[in-house]
Amino acid sequence: CGVPLLVCTTCLDGGAAEAAAASLLCPLCTEGYVPPSQMPTLLETEASAKRAGTDAARANKPGKRLKGRDAAPSTRLFVGSLPLVTDAAAVRKALGFGMAERVELVQWLADRESNLFYGSAFVQMSDVAHAAEAVEAAATKSGLVLRGRKLNVAFSPPREAEVWPPKGYTERERPPVG
Repeated sequence: CGVPLLVCTTCLDGGAAEAAAASLLCPLCTEGYVPPSQMPTLLETEASAKRAGTDAARANKPGKRLKGRDAAPSTRLFVGSLPLVTDAAAVRKALGFGMAERVELVQWLADRESNLFYGSAFVQMSDVAHAAEAVEAAATKSGLVLRGRKLNVAFSPPREAEVWPPKGYTERERPPVG
């Protein structure tokens, strides 16, 4: 079958290896496994999965959330790839296209364990049209850029039973540092 087998040096030096080579079999050959004569192509595998409807079934699971531009338009946006040294005024200017009043709220996201800012935030826009404009602008080739970094912007509607902004939330001008 072509699977390499390990032979000890004693058997190899004794000359018995050549004689026994025909009787040496890998564990799969010992069980009687016969490999397929032709490998399936990836395109055939994807086509058969689509015919079976696995992609549609996976997308319609109740626990799955639509991500990014596929999510339902909302005034809340997820903004990723923010520079680690930034402030709310710069985010407002970038997403509001110079009109800071388009952005109502910036919630910095911090790591749960270290409580350090990792470059992401939720942003509340004044209306859905302004939010859609920001998502579309970020999706272009030039995108939205803040301090040399191209921002990832996507709709992020709150989950069911999620209160947003969270209770007791106070907006900060700068992200948390620890």
